Amino acid sequence: MTKRVLIAGEEPTETLIILRSLLRDYHPRDFTVCLWDGSQWPAEANSPRFKLVFNHPDVLRRMLRDTKTDLAISEAYIRGNLDVEGDLEAAMPVAYHLMSRRWPLST
Repeated sequence: MTKRVLIAGEEPTETLIILRSLLRDYHPRDFTVCLWDGSQWPAEANSPRFKLVFNHPDVLRRMLRDTKTDLAISEAYIRGNLDVEGDLEAAMPVAYHLMSRRWPLST
C-alpha cells in the first residue's frame, strides 16, 4: 500500500475554502460543486441546474495561476480535469464570473 503525499493547495478542504471565497458574491448559486475525493458543496437552490466537477486536485490552482483564465478553464474541461454534469449552458455565467475577476496573487 502506497501513501499518497499531498502537495500544498491539494487538500479538498482548501479547495472548497477558495471556491467559497471566489464565488461568495455569485447568487443564487444554482449548482453543486463536487471534488475529486467525493466532497460536495451543495447548491443554494433546491434544484441545482448542474454540477461543477473538479476531477483533479490541481485544476483550480492551474486555472487561477494562468493569466488567461478562459483558456485555462477550456483546457481543464477538454482534458477532463473539470466537468459539467447537467445543463452546460447554465454553467457559462459561472465561467464568465471567474474570467471577469482579477484575483490577487495571494488567492
